[in-house]
Amino acid sequence: QKGGGGGAGGVIQDYRGSWIAGFSAKVNVINALHSELLALFLRLRMAARVCISTIQIDIDSSDIIDIIYKGHDSFTTTIFECRELLQKLGNP
Repeated sequence: QKGGGGGAGGVIQDYRGSWIAGFSAKVNVINALHSELLALFLRLRMAARVCISTIQIDIDSSDIIDIIYKGHDSFTTTIFECRELLQKLGNP
């Protein structure tokens, strides 16, 4: 599979919608699904770094939710890292 340049970004807000932290990053991706997965990973990592204890994740891709739970041959490392971070964050 051929990769390409892409972008990922996200924000962390408190329960009132006030900004806590945000990021944008250039990423090397295989496809749009991979880009969404990397964006989720980066958001989870940021939440862990700023010690957020209770989070709600809003994501517009049901495919990402499926591969987090069921796996995917092409993204095993990133899926594993997301699962570890989700566990660390209390399985939101």
